[in-house]
Amino acid sequence: FFFKQKTAYEIPKRDWSSDVCSSDLPLLAGVGTYAHEIFERVDDLDYLFVPIGGGSGAAATCIVRTGMAMRAKVIGVQATGADAFTRSWRGPDRVTADRVNTIAEGVATRVTFDLTFSILKQQLDDIVTLEDADIEDAVRAAVTLTHNLAEPSGAAALAAARNYRPAGGKKVACVITGGNIDTRTLRRLLG
Repeated sequence: FFFKQKTAYEIPKRDWSSDVCSSDLPLLAGVGTYAHEIFERVDDLDYLFVPIGGGSGAAATCIVRTGMAMRAKVIGVQATGADAFTRSWRGPDRVTADRVNTIAEGVATRVTFDLTFSILKQQLDDIVTLEDADIEDAVRAAVTLTHNLAEPSGAAALAAARNYRPAGGKKVACVITGGNIDTRTLRRLLG
């Protein structure tokens, strides 16, 4: 619905064993499905927190929100130790970080990508940066309170919602992704 329906049928056969970039349209279409499912279930959502690495998830979420005419604010989430996107989005110039330092590997990008950055520059409502300690607390909260295992970058949305503190009575959703966390890290966090 937010990409021409025929697009999926026109995508040439491709060797998907190679790297997929955050600006690949098939990737945007795929990750946009979670936003569509969220908005279908909660049509009066006020805030949706989405982790930002390359930006495909947040960009697709913004596209879906617009396509479905939803009023929810889309809030991006990054780690303070990997905030090149945040600094680029807030500042006049795009930034490339020399290095990144965060437990949240899925949002640990040094650069922005043209397509996703241009979408988010126009459509993202706000962005939150988090210290690793907040992200670690959110991994623990996801496991103990919701019984969901989230990798640190996925739990970042939960941490952001806790820190952002929308006014009372607001409906908030968090995109909590993946279980891509090694057992040593998980033991340390739950220890």
